[in-house]
Amino acid sequence: MEYKKLLAAGLAALMIAGCGSTSDGEGDASAKEDAPVEEAKAEETKPKEKPGVGETVTVDGAAITINSAETVDQVDDMVNTAANLEEGKKYVVIDMTIANDSDEELKISSMVSFELKNGDGRKQDYKFPVGTDGQMDGDIAPGDKLSGQLVYMADADGELDLKVTPVAIGGDSVIFKVR
Repeated sequence: MEYKKLLAAGLAALMIAGCGSTSDGEGDASAKEDAPVEEAKAEETKPKEKPGVGETVTVDGAAITINSAETVDQVDDMVNTAANLEEGKKYVVIDMTIANDSDEELKISSMVSFELKNGDGRKQDYKFPVGTDGQMDGDIAPGDKLSGQLVYMADADGELDLKVTPVAIGGDSVIFKVR
């Protein structure tokens, strides 16, 4: 993780150094020629919309689909009950599928591979999925898939984003808008 910070800092320094210029009056023609390239670069850096429910995104050889996201008062009769909800909270049940399109086994952990945050960037509380249709935990062999559900106690209203990191150490992530 530390090497990523160093790499990002180095790239930022190179970008800043590359933005400096000297002008002696002869560079005006080349500056005009470079303008369309700079405009194209600006378009490439615009943030993309987050994928949502029903969309599939492939990251590190894992095709990730959020099948549904449902906000409920109760998930089961034992643990995730209405009586156990904190004030201003509801349960969010996210049903998803991860297909392994890579050549290596994927190890998925509901505690490590996923993170739900509200619109302010606050993490929501993961809950053990009792009484759901399968957990998002296990190994996925190449060509195989894993389907299951995640349960969170989350803000009753507002935006919720699910960060999915299929390769927990050093892997890329995708952030889905689930509400």
